[in-house]
Amino acid sequence: MQKQENTLEQMVVLLEITPEDPQDADIAFVDAVRRDTIEALQKEGYRIQLSYTGQRGGVAPVEIFTTLTNAASYLVAHKDVIEETMNDISALITIFGGVIPIIKHVFKANDHRALKEQVLSQPIKIATIIEGVPIFVEANDLEQAEAALKLARRYQAQYPTVAAHVTTKSNVRVKGNIPKKQARRRR
Repeated sequence: MQKQENTLEQMVVLLEITPEDPQDADIAFVDAVRRDTIEALQKEGYRIQLSYTGQRGGVAPVEIFTTLTNAASYLVAHKDVIEETMNDISALITIFGGVIPIIKHVFKANDHRALKEQVLSQPIKIATIIEGVPIFVEANDLEQAEAALKLARRYQAQYPTVAAHVTTKSNVRVKGNIPKKQARRRR
């Protein structure tokens, strides 16, 4: 019987929280969502580093360093659900397994900030961009335990050529577009 090796890899995800419409944006609200997300990720042990774009103004993206276990350990934990796809999309499953907690924090920070400022929470548009190709993620995409598998399958179906070449070293970016906040109507 061969012992399964559990290797650890470092993945870097570039996180951008930007206004949906830069011309009509509440920069303070967008920055607050960004800060809340970063703070929550740091509390969970993520290493955060500012990433300078060379552009003046705006909100600078941050690099999030996360340690991933190899796809095999994730797959073993969810064997009954994803056994048939193990070899085809293991790198995508590993990537989405690392990105999902980050995306959840963005959604949570937006909802928390909207509640704190007593405004209506607008749906955020979040794209996970792997090797320059985006897949859009909504909050309900993250509810199930098999979220990483479902997103990996969807990415593979939409971009089979790119998916075939994705590795855990691929360029990964999460981009959240925050809509302009709307004041709650008072009764």
